[in-house]
Amino acid sequence: QRAEALVRQILAFSRRRDEQRDVVALAPIVKEAVGILRSTLPAMVEIRTHIDDGLPLVQADPVQLHQVLMNLGSNAAHAMREGGGVLAIEVTRDTTPGATRPGICLTVSDTGSGMDAATLDRVFEPFFTTKPAGIGTGLGLAVVHGIVTAHGGSIEASSTLKRGTAIRITLPAAPAGAT
Repeated sequence: QRAEALVRQILAFSRRRDEQRDVVALAPIVKEAVGILRSTLPAMVEIRTHIDDGLPLVQADPVQLHQVLMNLGSNAAHAMREGGGVLAIEVTRDTTPGATRPGICLTVSDTGSGMDAATLDRVFEPFFTTKPAGIGTGLGLAVVHGIVTAHGGSIEASSTLKRGTAIRITLPAAPAGAT
């Protein structure tokens, strides 16, 4: 099963073709992923969600966005493995100054161990991992980065040692008339 998951991640990472995308609401995808995360993460990890009302739709592959959430949730849980903590998932309207069109901001944060500056600089590199051998492949955040940028979005990470990490993703709203 681990080999199958690894091959699937490698294939997703290496894909260079445009995926078939639909106009979708992000909220149901987030709710579904949170439901799965709640059933798979340790009970000592509290999951908090906040989803604004009236968000614009995005043109996206819902399976890939689900994968983004699962990878980020899994990484957050790993960072909180000793003593638990809070995994927060927020979906809001993108209010980035100078944005050329409306969009959505998805922020996944945790109260885990955090990262130092050197680790944070490499966090989206393929095959870079802080996990012990046999635990992590180093593809999770690289795949997330690839999916987000392929969807025309942006991703940034911020972190403080012993306080946690936040991954902020912005996705553009679907163009008017897109189906």
